[in-house]
Amino acid sequence: MTNIPTGSPVIQRTDEEISYTFDWSADGTPTSPSVTVVDRATGTSITLTGDPTIDGDTIITQEVSGLTEGHTYTMTCTVTIEGVELSSECVIICTDGPATGYQTDITLDSMILEVARAMGIAYDGTATGGTTTTLIDTVNLLERDDFYNKGFIMFLSGANKGVVKTISDFVNSTATISWSGAIAAVASGVEYVATSPEFPYTKIKAALNEVLKRSPFLQSNETLTTTADTVAYDLPANVYNIKRVEVAQDTSSPYYYVTYFNWKERNGQIIFDNIYFPVSGYKIRLWYECPHGELPSAGVLRPTIDPDWLKWAAIAWLYRDLITRIKKDDPTSVDLLNEAKMREDEAKKHMKRNALASMDQDPRLAHW
Repeated sequence: MTNIPTGSPVIQRTDEEISYTFDWSADGTPTSPSVTVVDRATGTSITLTGDPTIDGDTIITQEVSGLTEGHTYTMTCTVTIEGVELSSECVIICTDGPATGYQTDITLDSMILEVARAMGIAYDGTATGGTTTTLIDTVNLLERDDFYNKGFIMFLSGANKGVVKTISDFVNSTATISWSGAIAAVASGVEYVATSPEFPYTKIKAALNEVLKRSPFLQSNETLTTTADTVAYDLPANVYNIKRVEVAQDTSSPYYYVTYFNWKERNGQIIFDNIYFPVSGYKIRLWYECPHGELPSAGVLRPTIDPDWLKWAAIAWLYRDLITRIKKDDPTSVDLLNEAKMREDEAKKHMKRNALASMDQDPRLAHW
């Protein structure tokens, strides 16, 4: 017994409604079909639109939609053939590519704060007063003069929530932090984090973006369409390292994409092995892997990035950079680097299993 698509997992977007087909032709004529889709991360069942139908020896499931970006699902089809109950499964991976599906609560700035806290340079407090260029905290700001100079302050509540400023001065006797550039006047009760200057805001931001630049992200492109009697197609700009090629079987949604295994990527083209499409105008969907890319301060992480892994990978980068810059043996920094690398490895082993960051290239089958 087989199921279609076969071999590799099926990839679907959250906004698509796709009917999947299970092929039972090798086993007989199926009856009493039932289809379930279960989120592998949460165990939650997904409601399908309509009931499965029988078309000859195949079972067609109706529109699978409403999936969650970054999650994987098990689709199980159960039938009765000659009095015996049989099941077939396929895996659905839901990923939307670069446009949607972000972890909207995890910004680059929030990760900068996580890194600062993990490195022990962040000090939380609540303002007892302030102005447009100062914050006063007579309860928590007890360190010596200039302790916070060249560190940064990040506001966690109030009118300036999310604002980050480089600290220009700290005066112990008045418990006052100062910065350049006026913002809304700081009110009593505003929560904030101030950091000491060992690792400035710009350095932590650079570390996170260096790690992100090397992190893979799976994307799709559907700008190509079939051209009659054509085997070679120029790849769209910035599309390369192709992992999977799918061709639509219909010209309108849901398109009924089918995975093709007889292709190669060469010299900026996708080339099919002696497969001439007889009709023009059918979408070609390319799945390809490229780096996550840098983020601005307010940018949000894609769901394929595990925050705990990113934090420790950035910390390891920062200590490695520090050791390189000071050009001398610093046992404490070396120990902290080794700890960060260990925690990075641990986080990588336990990172979220429901997020698809990359995939292996589909096998290339002989054209005969």
